[in-house]
Amino acid sequence: MKIGLFLNAKPTDGGAFQYSCSILHALSSINTTQFFVIIIYTNRHWIGPVSETGLTSFYLPAGIWTFLARKRIGRHIPLAWWRRLCTFFHPTVKTMSQHDCDLWIYPNQDTWTYLCPFPALGTVYDLMHRYEKQFPEVSAKGIYDSRERHYTNLCQFSKAILVDSNLGKKQVVESYKISPGKVFILPFVAATRRSKDITNETSKIVVLSSILCKMFIGQFFEERQAFMHFSDRG
Repeated sequence: MKIGLFLNAKPTDGGAFQYSCSILHALSSINTTQFFVIIIYTNRHWIGPVSETGLTSFYLPAGIWTFLARKRIGRHIPLAWWRRLCTFFHPTVKTMSQHDCDLWIYPNQDTWTYLCPFPALGTVYDLMHRYEKQFPEVSAKGIYDSRERHYTNLCQFSKAILVDSNLGKKQVVESYKISPGKVFILPFVAATRRSKDITNETSKIVVLSSILCKMFIGQFFEERQAFMHFSDRG
């Protein structure tokens, strides 16, 4: 099975970058006889971390296309149309399409998760715009509507969702009415300055990530095989 990992977080993104690193490390440890992994990254901050894994990778600087993708050209193009047409004109999406992955993992909870028309494993860090509305920085001046639209699309178009806690899973399920079986918990563990702690925490992340990826990917692969068998019989 072919798995793609899309990396576009920057070190300045803090937790999003660290979470993406944990996914990268986990994928570098899975059984390569069962899973072939490729990585696409959009900024040069990933050159070092990616090269250390030895995984097949491609550097695709998105440039202005990052802005256009997020805005869908000023939202003039409906999402369904964008997903149907973007493989013809968007250079990053075209390249991803050529690799024909069975699943793409997006650890940065951003719009690429649903703007790319591929089977997706999305990520949700928190839903503060819903549960902490008293903070204007996460709910005022149209932010609530924007985030609500974003997470609705992310949950709708993802095959499954990663969250970092039981509470996060509960909130995603009750907010967007998706099956609990589609939401997987991968705890976020921030690295500390002590090398021993970093080793232990990284090992924990690798184990959890590997189990999670195998659980979801195995389920998705079985469903794909069942569909292909049914199609062959038809």
